[in-house]
Amino acid sequence: LPTTHYELWNEANSPNFWTGKADSAAYARFLQVVYPKVKAAAPQATLMASIAWPDASTYLGALFAAGAGGAMDAVAFHPYAPTAGSSLGLVRNLRATLAAGGRGAMPILITESGQPANYAGTGTNHAYDGPVNDVTRAATLALTGDALANSDCGVDSYLVYAVTGTETNKEILSEGFMGLFGYANAAPNATGQALMRASQRW
Repeated sequence: LPTTHYELWNEANSPNFWTGKADSAAYARFLQVVYPKVKAAAPQATLMASIAWPDASTYLGALFAAGAGGAMDAVAFHPYAPTAGSSLGLVRNLRATLAAGGRGAMPILITESGQPANYAGTGTNHAYDGPVNDVTRAATLALTGDALANSDCGVDSYLVYAVTGTETNKEILSEGFMGLFGYANAAPNATGQALMRASQRW
């Protein structure tokens, strides 16, 4: 299948992907330069600004203030959060910012979301405190998808990170424990099974 969607940068509002702090003015200029060039080569391409959860609405508002609102077709959003309600709240705030910037109908695509899980033990009581057990994660992520699918937030996709992980501490931020399928056997874990069932509802 041809590639049609392009996420420009990764989490542009996160300092992790800059030398220093996240720079909304520089990212706005980047979008304004790249957008027309890609569109000239591939008019049907959907170009997405990449926004993570920290201060997402403030950062997006700064992009609009810098004149970059017309240099994106959609927003690729990463609303990592410990509960379905908090994830939905992040998306609602982003939608309100788009509306305030005159782009209220612009699609939002969830291109990353998820949580690390404790596959072997009981896990923590709350995701703020560390990895929860996989059954708890399964319920949270499936409920998040249900809430988004039934909301008026205009979310066009819901992708959960990641297909698999090493299931070790070798990856940063417990990312080795964010997989939906087992590393050794490729079998879906509780979260993978829940999302497979939920995708049929959506």
